[in-house]
Amino acid sequence: MNWDVVLRFLRVGAQATVYLSVATLALSTVLALPIAVLSLSPVRIVRKSIALYTTVFRGTPELVILFFTFLVLPQLGLRLKPMTAAILAFTMFSTAYIVEIFRGGFQGVQRGQFEAARGLGLSYPRTIRRIILPQVLRIVVAPFMSNATIVVKRSSLASAVAVNEIMSNANLMIVSTNRPFLIIALVGLIYVILNSAILGMQVVFEKRWAFKF
Repeated sequence: MNWDVVLRFLRVGAQATVYLSVATLALSTVLALPIAVLSLSPVRIVRKSIALYTTVFRGTPELVILFFTFLVLPQLGLRLKPMTAAILAFTMFSTAYIVEIFRGGFQGVQRGQFEAARGLGLSYPRTIRRIILPQVLRIVVAPFMSNATIVVKRSSLASAVAVNEIMSNANLMIVSTNRPFLIIALVGLIYVILNSAILGMQVVFEKRWAFKF
């Protein structure tokens, strides 16, 4: 077995996994935060629309959404590359979960905080940005980071649409070397390292925000 070839394939696959995971988390977070704020809107139709979105995507298997973006969208005139289709699918799916994480964080802040800010004459956006959001971040850091590890592990599903992430390349190496135990053990180790880095970031954030607030 040529270890140089094996390690090179796994390194390329790991890079694709990191890219897919980071892109998914970044886009999902940017989308989820304003949606979570809107989910607290007094306008009933807004709340119900967001609830419908989160219910549908949290209740649909990831592979169904992935196949929709990769196989169905081209029939509707939108042809995407495998990586782009995977990022779009995982972003739609992950956003639904992160919305609920942020929504729970907002609900964890005492209502009196909003009323006190209003009494001081602060606008609603300024209240959210300067008073509420820092407290929300402190509340949601643990569930958010746990969800981030799930995003990394979920990225392995992208192999179903020909994304050359780590599991896809591992399968190629298993076929060519007939050494499944060693290849799978290496893949498992890479996932452990990636997720350990995320959990390490969680510890740093918790210590920082616990001190600050």
